[in-house]
Amino acid sequence: MSIAQLIQDAWNKQAKWLIVLRPLAWLYRGGFLLNKKLYQMGIKSSYQAAVPVMVIGNITVGGSGKTPLLIQLVSYQQAQAQNTVQGNQSGYTRLVADGAGVVTSVDASAGQVVSAGQPVVRLALDGPRDVVFSVPENKLADLKAGQMIDIETWDNKQKQVS
Repeated sequence: MSIAQLIQDAWNKQAKWLIVLRPLAWLYRGGFLLNKKLYQMGIKSSYQAAVPVMVIGNITVGGSGKTPLLIQLVSYQQAQAQNTVQGNQSGYTRLVADGAGVVTSVDASAGQVVSAGQPVVRLALDGPRDVVFSVPENKLADLKAGQMIDIETWDNKQKQVS
């Protein structure tokens, strides 16, 4: 039986002979309180790590499950990080348009794998539109700003506009 096991068994059974260790406990407590006071007075400063740090200890000596606890905590943290990454990537699975409009072309087919940022649908935004008219040069003199004209659209509907 090791000394550590002997002391742990004595502690669990509340053995009377442990009273000889009481002065060591007082000494340890005094050192602990002095260290705490030095931090409170600003004589000692704490260190801020650049990455998250987990400290597991001072539960008991050996066999209390510190290592399995640490493994579970790390697994949980990894799952949380993976969930964050997946949530971020799922934001790229939605098709979002800048505004209302008309689809002018579809550049991908259903089930096709596309890269992030790759155009899938082209959209003509709703709003004012430009119209191009072809007028023979010999008729330009007949047109004046604000004049009513007859137009014929591709669907063969006649309209009058100014």
